[in-house]
Amino acid sequence: MRNLAFALLAIALLASCSKDKSGLPTPTQVAALQSSTLLTNASNQSAVTKLDTNRYAVNFLVKGQTVKTSVSGNVLNLTYTENIKLLLNPADYYGSWAVHLSDDFSQSALDGFDYTTVTKEGDVTFRWIDDNLNNITQKVAADTVVNNVKMVSLRVYSTFNFSKTYASANAAISAQNTLLAKTDDKIIYSSYYLMPAGSTIPYKSTDKITYIK
Repeated sequence: MRNLAFALLAIALLASCSKDKSGLPTPTQVAALQSSTLLTNASNQSAVTKLDTNRYAVNFLVKGQTVKTSVSGNVLNLTYTENIKLLLNPADYYGSWAVHLSDDFSQSALDGFDYTTVTKEGDVTFRWIDDNLNNITQKVAADTVVNNVKMVSLRVYSTFNFSKTYASANAAISAQNTLLAKTDDKIIYSSYYLMPAGSTIPYKSTDKITYIK
């Protein structure tokens, strides 16, 4: 009887894994939804011009990110405190297991630096941050109304500490000046829901980086 029970359980699990994730948009559908600009992030503004209220959509409210630079001896230190707001469908947000948000630095000089972050337990991690926003302590969620539509505003703050050691202090200062002159560095954000039916297709947005002293 025990073997039969295990067999039936295995069949049930396989069947559930093979089910179509009904209601989750396909990559093609998401690409179509994102083909038009939802927010005026291209011009580095923060006003909402067109709100995507489709199921599982993630609206990014971005207005530019600042990275503070400093030199200590021959080490160049960069502090990036992510400050981003997501506008989410209340049914999706409250019905999800988690909202995930990740940062891609590949279109910026940050990609060449090592970085550390601190978890909610106080542990220091190397080149890793938890993208599950349930585990991010610095965030504020609130019900709001945008363009006469009820939404959830989710503001997220995460601190990344980048550093690189150079051959000399002058070399570190030179690298700092190079960063201060940059005007085209960008961060790519990606966000999706973990729903009971599975993960939704990620939505993406880009934001400009400004380096300061």
